[in-house]
Formats: sequence, C-alpha cells, structure tokens
Amino acid sequence: MKTYLKDPLKVIEIQGEDFSYLKAKTAFDSLSRHQGVYIGFLDSSDQVLMFTWKVKDQWLVEHPVVLHKLHQQRYATDADCLNFIKKIYQEYDIASFEGFLDVPVEEFTLDEMLAFQREDEMLLRGEDPDAPAPKKLLKHQGSKKKGILSMGTSASQKDNTASRSTSIPRANDQSERDFFQL
Repeated sequence: MKTYLKDPLKVIEIQGEDFSYLKAKTAFDSLSRHQGVYIGFLDSSDQVLMFTWKVKDQWLVEHPVVLHKLHQQRYATDADCLNFIKKIYQEYDIASFEGFLDVPVEEFTLDEMLAFQREDEMLLRGEDPDAPAPKKLLKHQGSKKKGILSMGTSASQKDNTASRSTSIPRANDQSERDFFQL
C-alpha cells in the first residue's frame, strides 16, 4: 500500500512508498505527537485515508470523497487509528467505516460540523440550543449536620457559605489546564 508520511520533528517525509502492514503499524507508532505530523495511505482502489495528529491521543482521520471539497472526517485515538490501518490492509472499503461525518472542507471544519450536529440533536429533542446550559449545583461539602444554615447563622455567613459551596474548581496542575484548553 502506498504510504505518505511527514514528521517535521524527526525530519522524515515519505511520498508514495509501498509499506507492508507491519511497517505501516511501526511507522504510525513511531511518529512524533507534534503539530504537522501526518500519515496517509492510498489503497488499491485509489482511496485515501489520512491521519493528522491534533492533540494528545487525538487524530483527525479523513477520507476525501471529492478532493478539497467533501471529506469524511472524525476524531480518533491512537488505538482507533491502528484499527483503521489494520482494516485498510485487510482491504475493507474505507467509505464503509463508521463514525465519520461528511464535511464540506472548503466551508466548514469538523468541529463546526460536530457543533451543528449537537444543535440539530437538541432541536429534535425540543430543546433551545441558544438557551444557556443549566447550572449544576454542587452539594455543600461542609458540616453533615442538617439545618446548620438555619440555626442562628448570620446572613453574611450564609452568603459566604453559599458562595464556597457553588464555586467552580480551578485547574491547578498542567494536565487540567491542558484539558480545559481543548
């Protein structure tokens, strides 16, 4: 199978080299997890499946239906990608892979199409997609005694307790900050 890959961090670029399944699997596993990294395959039916690294354990997988106009796309983990690579070497029809969305790539991104899909699902359920999301109340983690706020607590103490009990946790380590940036 013809393989195309680029790994700018390792300064590797391959254009149309025939790879066995084992070599393709090894190449995918050894790619840097860095911006600009991709690996793509051209099967015997001239169908393309391309994997572009986005963030930790998330790849954009795309199959151009009409090149530069309509692509089937989805996000996938490393394990999902290896499963897709195995399937194309087993000569599965790429167009039959599940979980892909049709994305008119000249006009929209996969993220925008996913947002449209969520909005459509909300409308079908009779929900207003423009309404603010309902706030979830956090249970007070203080005293286990019932009625503590009603037993002689001043108004200012009530307000202080209420504000502590509903505060949003802050990201306090690098992994949490990375998560909230996604």
